[in-house]
Amino acid sequence: GDARHERYQAALSCVLEDEKVDGVIVILTPQAMTNIEEIAQVIVAEGKESKKPILCCFMGCFDVSRGIEILGEGNIPNYQFLESPTRVLRDMYKYKEWTHQVYSPLKKFRADKRKSARIIRNTKKDERIYLPEIESIEVLDAYEFPTLKSVLAKDVDECISAANKIGYPVAMKIVSPDIIHKFEVGGVLLKLKDDSEVKRAYLKMRNNVKKLRPNARIWGVNIQEMAKGGQEVILGAKRDSFFGPVTMFGLGGVYVETIKDISFGFIPLRPADALKIIKSIKTFKILSGIRGKPPYDISAIVDCLLRLSQLIMENESISELDINPLIVYPEGCKVADVRIILSE
Repeated sequence: GDARHERYQAALSCVLEDEKVDGVIVILTPQAMTNIEEIAQVIVAEGKESKKPILCCFMGCFDVSRGIEILGEGNIPNYQFLESPTRVLRDMYKYKEWTHQVYSPLKKFRADKRKSARIIRNTKKDERIYLPEIESIEVLDAYEFPTLKSVLAKDVDECISAANKIGYPVAMKIVSPDIIHKFEVGGVLLKLKDDSEVKRAYLKMRNNVKKLRPNARIWGVNIQEMAKGGQEVILGAKRDSFFGPVTMFGLGGVYVETIKDISFGFIPLRPADALKIIKSIKTFKILSGIRGKPPYDISAIVDCLLRLSQLIMENESISELDINPLIVYPEGCKVADVRIILSE
């Protein structure tokens, strides 16, 4: 506490010469005998002699104001509280790591671009911007995402036929260009086990939707393969007016609403970018395996993020795309639901 500028100079010079030191934070808490201006001048002088970053934390306001001015004139940053220069050193290190990383080439997947373009073109001709799930799945299929078997059924008989073709149990979802949030209108029924349940579910769903959205156009229902239990995650992409195309990743299901644990990345993605996005969420340990559970297939998630990146880059009309959930297993994954919105 009673150190004057000579001791600051001796300590700072010694520390900066140490090969094991990469950066220094100088903390000063003014005492009655502290010569603040001389200490600031010493720090500036040492900073000019060293290539290592020096950050300061002169605590106080009026007492240290002249010292802070001297630091500023010498291009030495000062922070009011110690947490700030600590974070800055951390971010400087992260920035250095980022600028020195070796970029892997963009991975190019086989894709039926004509198919996705045709679906989007037909949607626009119909003066729509929302693709119902059955159309959105076709777009994903064009990029060979691991989707669940799905069949559009327009009446009870087609529902039962589709369910038998796919194999029980099945899920049933309303298909309408006017209904984005299917759960809100009772438009999703799961784990249907036989023909009689499919028939009851169809009648119940049509009644629910007719009551809650009487003016909605109904194309039918999507009879879909029932996904086996696994870990739900969410993938998304959006064209931001400032950043351009960005992607999002997080744990799905209840975690999306309760924890809000998501990470973002810029499109186009490289494999290392996709892996970084996945590992950036706070709950990554759940995916890596806890309490004796095997780890989930991270490489399958990386694959889907890269396919999503390519899909967005090659289809500029897509404004938003959400895959929620993508169900991940120890081996592989399955897209359980998807929503695509086009730009106006």
